[in-house]
Amino acid sequence: MPWRAIEEGFRASSQRLRAALGYGIGAIALYGCISVSNLINVVALTYLAHEDPERVKKASFFLMDIDRRLWGGFPVFQVQRWVPEWLGNASIDAYLLFSSIGLVTFFGTMLSSVHAFRRFICAMMLWNIVALPLWYSFPAVSPDEIFRQRLFGDGLGSAEIHQAVTQLTISPALADLLSRLSEVWSDPTMGMYAVSSFPSFHVGGYILLAYGLFLVHRATLLIMAPLCLLNTLGALYTLQHYLVDFFPAIALSVGSIAFVERYCPVEPNNRLVAVLYYPIVCAQQDLRRWTKALPRLVLNKGGKGR
Repeated sequence: MPWRAIEEGFRASSQRLRAALGYGIGAIALYGCISVSNLINVVALTYLAHEDPERVKKASFFLMDIDRRLWGGFPVFQVQRWVPEWLGNASIDAYLLFSSIGLVTFFGTMLSSVHAFRRFICAMMLWNIVALPLWYSFPAVSPDEIFRQRLFGDGLGSAEIHQAVTQLTISPALADLLSRLSEVWSDPTMGMYAVSSFPSFHVGGYILLAYGLFLVHRATLLIMAPLCLLNTLGALYTLQHYLVDFFPAIALSVGSIAFVERYCPVEPNNRLVAVLYYPIVCAQQDLRRWTKALPRLVLNKGGKGR
């Protein structure tokens, strides 16, 4: 009968409307969580920036002392003598490309594939979540600030550090960069300190950017691999990081990528779900998988500990 068909049509339409409304709410919630996590990261870094100056000083000297014990010197102050000026300038350029490559990776993954975007965002968020406790535990500022600019006065810790700083060779390109950075980094008059040295987000984040672009197209690795190496050199050459900062940064990046590759597999696409809402399906699968996997990981570790 005609009215039966009309009734079924209204019923089907209302079901589609409820499904669309549910996916819409889910999409807002998911993207809201991404925004909130970024906001939390910014707030956390702002809170960390108000660290006790004495604690910042101790952490900075501690990391420099580890470099001395591991390498028998101060690589951050010696690399300028080891590296040709042209290579140092190239490393500065790679270091400064971080933000631009980050924008390209974000929009590239978002526009190319929901799988790539989802994995890249999850890896980046996971890196930051794990790094925050380390930044809090070791609230160190850059070697340039505390030793060359003498953020806390003339006390450089030892005669060895004082000699290394006085023998420092600064190229014109590096001098220009350091003069610009000095205007945006720590401000003791406001009690603000840039304490995100250990681990290095510049090094770890660059690896995650290379991973994101690799998900878009594998050929990008031919460009990103040398850029990652140059950026790592640049983080040391620009006096912004201790050499020891690189190891936890690389470990966190590799661990984040491995976790995402294992627990964020490609989900079968449901053609009835709009592309905008498809990440919701993936997020639901991820949450179910992670909530099942985490208790097993904890129990396994607990069993091994016994």
